[in-house]
Amino acid sequence: MAKKRRIDPNDSPPATTPRPDPPGTLLIDVRAFDAAVRGGEYYESFNVNSKNYMDRSRGTRLFIAECNRLLARCVGFSSRPRPAETREAFELIFDLLQRIDEGNDDVFFADEAGSWQVGVAWEDVLPAWFAALAKAADPEDLGKAVARVVEDFEPHASPKHYAAARRVATAAQREALGRSIRAAQRGTR
Repeated sequence: MAKKRRIDPNDSPPATTPRPDPPGTLLIDVRAFDAAVRGGEYYESFNVNSKNYMDRSRGTRLFIAECNRLLARCVGFSSRPRPAETREAFELIFDLLQRIDEGNDDVFFADEAGSWQVGVAWEDVLPAWFAALAKAADPEDLGKAVARVVEDFEPHASPKHYAAARRVATAAQREALGRSIRAAQRGTR
């Protein structure tokens, strides 16, 4: 009879220790996700009726999980070097969410299609994106990008988000942001 080997939990790192990502892997993964979504890999419909109109297909559930997982990785990368790559990763995902809001059939929602169904934790995502953006964008670009994303996804919480963007922006970026906010509020983005 063979002896059972005892496993000492101190012999290996805890399961929650994140593996470090080599440079560029976040952007590679987000680009692959973007291509898969646009290529229809997450689109999976079903016959909708009055009993199942709130259901989500497996493809839709997978899209939501992967989108939020990648956004969480973006948040984790926001304070690392290479802010331009992190910014691009965030913005590729934002573009996918915008496509859903515009009615593109990249993902099937049985009820009302909209990025709100993805359940993005904007209170975590936007400040991290602002931090990466402030390091990688010129003032006008930052102002326009912040106003567009906040007004597209979280207009009801815009004062809070604009304040967070101002905190990480340079003086020139804050000035441009102010102009963009005023234009967005007038509806002339």
